[in-house]
Amino acid sequence: CENHQKVCTDRARFHMWAARLRKTPLVEKKEVDLLFGTRYEGNYNNTSPLHPPQQQRRFLNISKHKKQQDGFPNQLLLYEVRQLHQNDTTPRELSETLRNYLDIQSDLPPILSYKNIKPRAINICDDVHANVRRLLVDHGIDAAIWMKEYLMENPTVEIASPESFVRLLDSWSADPCATTS
Repeated sequence: CENHQKVCTDRARFHMWAARLRKTPLVEKKEVDLLFGTRYEGNYNNTSPLHPPQQQRRFLNISKHKKQQDGFPNQLLLYEVRQLHQNDTTPRELSETLRNYLDIQSDLPPILSYKNIKPRAINICDDVHANVRRLLVDHGIDAAIWMKEYLMENPTVEIASPESFVRLLDSWSADPCATTS
């Protein structure tokens, strides 16, 4: 974050950080653009790119001569945190997926929903945060596309309850504060 801001929207671009695990090719311009928000970065009062190409290569540890280096060899398990709070079979499926992923023979208890209370949190739905919310939705759109088109294609990436996961990813393109009529 610049100028020691307490809120930094780039931190919400976790797909950019996940890309460093090298589970995707990182050779297509479209993929790199999804990671760095080049589709929309000019819409938020930035006169120059937030992440110029040389900074992108450095961040992703890509040399000019070698686009792809060896990736993280381990399997990766992905779930969307809201899957824990669903009132269907998803939490039970999540426990089963985790058991298989960890190669545990005995059953795990169901993963229970929880509520995290943060007394100093802001209400992101307040009008004063509308621009930040739009930027976060743009991050969410790119993250969801990147995960579905690139990350989930890797056979070493396991998805917990894939239908539920994709349905929740699809919701990342909507402003959570928008009212429907």
